[in-house]
Amino acid sequence: AHNEEGNIARTLKYIINQKEVNLKKVIVICDGCNDQTAKAANSIKSKLITIINDGQHLGKPSRINQVFELAKTSTVVIIDADIIIRSKKTLAKLLKPLAEDREVDLVYGTAQPVRPVNFIQKVVFKGYRIWDKLRRASPDAQMYLSEGTIRAFRQKLYQKIKFPAASADDVYSYLYSVKYGHKIAFTKEAVVNYILPATYKDYRSQILR
Repeated sequence: AHNEEGNIARTLKYIINQKEVNLKKVIVICDGCNDQTAKAANSIKSKLITIINDGQHLGKPSRINQVFELAKTSTVVIIDADIIIRSKKTLAKLLKPLAEDREVDLVYGTAQPVRPVNFIQKVVFKGYRIWDKLRRASPDAQMYLSEGTIRAFRQKLYQKIKFPAASADDVYSYLYSVKYGHKIAFTKEAVVNYILPATYKDYRSQILR
C-alpha cells in the first residue's frame, strides 16, 4: 500500500470477512506512505492483521519479495491496496483452480474498472473495453491477462521466484512461470474493481508509472 488511507480499511474488512477460505495471516506493507495508511489499517481490529511500516519506499516488486520471505503457508495471495472487493467469496473463487488442479501454481484473478462518471473516465473506459476484448479474443495474448491486482501463488512457486526491483511484477510472474514450467490459471470469477483516473493529470501519471 502506498498512501491508501481512504481505501485500506474497506479492503481489509472484506479480506478478513471472506468466506470458504482459511486465512492464516493478512500482511499490510506500507511502502513509503506519508499519509495515515498505517493508522487506517490499524483501525481494523483483527489478530490476523500484521502491519509493516518501516518508512522506506522500496516499490511493489521488492515488497512482494518481502511477503514471500515472511510467508509459511501453502498459498500466498497478493492483492493491491487500491482496489474494491465486492464479494465475500472472491478469495475462494481465486483459490479454486489451485484446489482443483495440483499442477497449477499461479492463478490470476480479474480486475475491472468501476463504471465511468465523467468525460475522462468514459474515454479511458472505452479504451479499456477495446483492449479487454482484443486480449480475450486472441489465443496468443494470454500474457496480457496477467493481472497484477490479485494473484495466488502456490508455495513451490513463491519460495523460488524473486522479483527484480524494477520489474513489471504482473508480467514477470507470468513469464517466470512459463520459463520454469509452472502451470498458470486465469479466472474471471475472482473479480476486483478499481477506479479509473478522473483527470488527464491522473491518467498521464498512471500511464507513465
